[in-house]
Formats: sequence, structure tokens, C-alpha cells
Amino acid sequence: MRVSRGCVSVAGRAAAELGDEVSRENVGNGGYLGVDPKYRLLVSPRLRSEFGNGEQFYAKAGTEIAVPERRGDRPHSEFLEWHLDTVYKAA
Repeated sequence: MRVSRGCVSVAGRAAAELGDEVSRENVGNGGYLGVDPKYRLLVSPRLRSEFGNGEQFYAKAGTEIAVPERRGDRPHSEFLEWHLDTVYKAA
């Protein structure tokens, strides 16, 4: 998965590249996927309970996403933390 600082939603981008049956909008922007400050994919347990699918995402949970080589082009940790705190559905 590749993401750039210019993405509207890092998690939405990850969802699009995994290509599950759940729409990118629902999964990424809906808080069902997150990316931690170490660029690891997080998958909400609510994805399975609310949609009954998402196995492709669970298989990738905890793996590092691909990020640009230049540090300045990577998603900022403050944004990733904000997304985890305010959007991501941890439980």
C-alpha cells in the first residue's frame, strides 16, 4: 500500500488498495481502518460485526504500510494520532 501526505484519508487509501467489498468511504473515513504513528495498519473489530466481512483487512492488520522515502512526504504522526483518537473505531 502506498500513501502520501496529500491523501485525504490514509486509511481510506489503504482500503482502496486492498480492494475489499466494503466501500473505501465506509472503511477508511468511517473509522474502520487506522494507521498508527509507526505506519502499521489497524483494523477495527467493528468492521466484522457491522459489515460481516473484511477478512482481507484483518489479514493485513499490524503490517507496515508503504510510505514515501522522503520523511517530509510521509503522513505526519500528529494526523495519524488525531485519526486514531477521533475517527478510528477501536471498539
